[in-house]
Amino acid sequence: ECAQRPPTESNLKRKRAAYLPFGEWLSMLRAYKQNHGHCWVEKRHDPRLYKFCSHARTAYRITQNQTSGKPIISEGKIRALEMVGLEWDEMGRNNQFSAVEVAQNVTTTES
Repeated sequence: ECAQRPPTESNLKRKRAAYLPFGEWLSMLRAYKQNHGHCWVEKRHDPRLYKFCSHARTAYRITQNQTSGKPIISEGKIRALEMVGLEWDEMGRNNQFSAVEVAQNVTTTES
């Protein structure tokens, strides 16, 4: 049998550092939106926030398809993320980016 190693101080610090309260993620997402104009976080800009948003979208989809049991993500968190501007599906992303592309095309053709 393989004995399980006891947790080391550095492993515990790493795990604590990886955890952030939901409110801090919301603040980070607000800041991202303020800087980039949208909530479609790109992995190259912020890998941790990208992963948080990806997990939130997955939890939302699972919760929407549930017929019983405890939801994966609460209604309060869903509302909070929507108030920041998080969109749940690719349609919102495609529409948002196509609008940006249209605006860029208008600007370049008028110059």
